[in-house]
Amino acid sequence: MTFCPWNWLDGAAQIGSAMIARLAGTIRQRRATTGEGVSTMKKIRALVLAAACMIPWTIAEGIDFGDLHGTWRLFYRGNYGYEFSFNRSYRANCVIYLQGSTLHFRGVYTIDEKRNLRINVSEMKHNEAGQPGGFTPISTSYFIFGAQRLKQSGKDYLELRPLTIIINGNNSEGYFEPVIKLAK
Repeated sequence: MTFCPWNWLDGAAQIGSAMIARLAGTIRQRRATTGEGVSTMKKIRALVLAAACMIPWTIAEGIDFGDLHGTWRLFYRGNYGYEFSFNRSYRANCVIYLQGSTLHFRGVYTIDEKRNLRINVSEMKHNEAGQPGGFTPISTSYFIFGAQRLKQSGKDYLELRPLTIIINGNNSEGYFEPVIKLAK
């Protein structure tokens, strides 16, 4: 498990450590001259620990097949967004919402040794608003995402980073954002 947020938390910890050291020096001087403040250091430590516990931690984990099952969504205003569904039978559905139209992709998914998610797409459908349409078979189409499962504030997220997007043998990386954070 890796703890995030990354760099800013290290900086905050260093600043907090410096503040504690400065306060501890002040307390030691006060103890030496007045003999009071025995529990002040414990109060400072408790205060810093309480502040650290209030920081929203994000726990990042690699993915497994069991982590993917279900439907993951990210929607924006104006009917834009993404929806990924992963079945236990390794079937995957990906829907891209583009205001008045949708792109549907069907296929099977797998996870490689680098923990990347690969969806081998076999069918595609482009729906305009109010127009029926069926799926068409497509070949040499696949999506490869760098994927990790996140837990933040008690919620599950799936973070996908497109590595390779190929549709009908053509590079189609413009369909996806650089980072897609989907909620279950």
